[in-house]
Amino acid sequence: MRTFLTVVATWAVLTAVSAPAGAELPDNYLRRWDDPAVQKRIEEGIERNRKSDVVLTIVDPDGRPVAGAGVKIRQTSQEFLFGCNIFVLGQMKEKNKAYEEAFLKLFNFATAAFYWDDLEPEPGKPRFAEGSSYVWRRPPPDRVVAFGKKHGLTLKGHPLLWHSGAHNPQWMPKNPDELKQRYVQRFREIAERYAKDIPIWDGVNESLVCSSEYPLFSAENRDAPPYVPWAFTEQQKLFRPENRLMINDVTSFNWPSNETNRFYRQCAKLLDDRIGIEGIGFQFHFFSRESLDGYLNGDRCDPGTLLDTYELFAEFGLPLWVTEITIGSAGEDGPEIQCRVVRDIYRLWFASPKMAGITWWNL
Repeated sequence: MRTFLTVVATWAVLTAVSAPAGAELPDNYLRRWDDPAVQKRIEEGIERNRKSDVVLTIVDPDGRPVAGAGVKIRQTSQEFLFGCNIFVLGQMKEKNKAYEEAFLKLFNFATAAFYWDDLEPEPGKPRFAEGSSYVWRRPPPDRVVAFGKKHGLTLKGHPLLWHSGAHNPQWMPKNPDELKQRYVQRFREIAERYAKDIPIWDGVNESLVCSSEYPLFSAENRDAPPYVPWAFTEQQKLFRPENRLMINDVTSFNWPSNETNRFYRQCAKLLDDRIGIEGIGFQFHFFSRESLDGYLNGDRCDPGTLLDTYELFAEFGLPLWVTEITIGSAGEDGPEIQCRVVRDIYRLWFASPKMAGITWWNL
């Protein structure tokens, strides 16, 4: 018996949550997101990019086709990665079990913290192992790896290199050459311990907003910081071929949807120079109700433009990711507004070509 099926990677929130009653979303938002042409484009993207047809032949133990067989199929896993950072694993005291259960109910993908300041507060003494000194929102990576293995989670390490002074140790070398040597040591130690168990890494984070105080900053190369190709080249030498080393940058680079986009130009140059970036990450943070309202009422709240942006970047042929998402629930009607906005934007990302994963930022 040949059975024709349509197989789709799905997530309950994408289809089960309707627009909540009573949420007072701006007319600007509703006009754009409820546009039938936009919704049609999203639906067609899901059909085209998330579904495929398969044919199953049902056979008996001797391999002979069976007529009239009853078939029950239950999906147990999916390739698309719905994730969250896992920064408080084991740190919620009496709520640890509830946190773990909620995480596993929602997500198959977890981002582990590798911020240099908290991972290695003293030079040469990294906090890799269980039993290391306590730092809030920075569980030892060994704990995250063990939890991920136990429950079949795909893991990502974040980040290997970030310019941010707030997340680098006080003892970090200020001399550029010394700093590069110390980075290579950091990359090597992390790769030797975790490359086998953590397949995906943010190799460089937020380079296009690099601070002038960072020792590797280059005022002449703001759109193509030279430390970025250097870092990816060194990381490629140390990590396994099956590891995926990504570049990740801030929310503002979800726009514009053309080649004036600085992030697009940076990725194009890196690839033209044969630098091995293997994934492209976009953040999507609105940390306050004020910033969220500004987005909902503003010109950037345009699903068509977002779809165009991701289609533009998809031309590189690399997987795309939405790596960090904050859409808060503060203020009047906050939870209802959050519910509608999250549903809409997740469906748009799910529809986008080459999109491989979506990571919520704080459960």
